[in-house]
Amino acid sequence: MQLNNQDFAVIKQALRVALKHDGSKQASYSYREVLAKLSSEPKDRSSSAHGIDRDGFRYDYDDAAEI
Repeated sequence: MQLNNQDFAVIKQALRVALKHDGSKQASYSYREVLAKLSSEPKDRSSSAHGIDRDGFRYDYDDAAEI
């Protein structure tokens, strides 16, 4: 499953709302932890994940090597 920037914004907002309305310390800690992880993620979350290009093309550079 790939999430785009809008998906991450919705998740962050839901976590902020949950922080305000949940009385459980354990749940609040979990929400803060996830929010911190989401905030530290790269801002560009377009179609590529972890630097892997998902355009369907793969290159085998060994074919170009001289033997």
